[in-house]
Amino acid sequence: MAALINLNQFLTDPATTTSTTPVMMGFGSTCKVTPTTTGRVLASFTGRAFTDSSLNATVSRIRYGTGTAPSYGAAGTGTVISGGVACNSANPGKGQTITCIGMAASLTIGTAYWFDLDFVTTGGIAGMNEMSFLAFEV
Repeated sequence: MAALINLNQFLTDPATTTSTTPVMMGFGSTCKVTPTTTGRVLASFTGRAFTDSSLNATVSRIRYGTGTAPSYGAAGTGTVISGGVACNSANPGKGQTITCIGMAASLTIGTAYWFDLDFVTTGGIAGMNEMSFLAFEV
């Protein structure tokens, strides 16, 4: 049976980026999970992604790790557990709804893990807002 182990709604909106290499959003300091039974965690980030032009895209992936969580803008770090979710909505006020879902398996029971998103733009400015995090141990 799945057990809810973290629900963070309304995460602080990260700053926009112009990085063409993956950078972290800095959610890991609040999106933490400590497995207690199976060591398998299903994690999900939902929110809105946007770019400054429909000619550009932003791509995001879920990553996790132990120790100190990376801060906003840090180079992509940790283990990737989701495919890249792309968006090219040129509407900073609303953006396009995205959901990234990934499974972290074989985690150590009793060890705290941070979960975060990386993001990158193909050009111009990219951002995310109205983000939330949900995690279940399954």
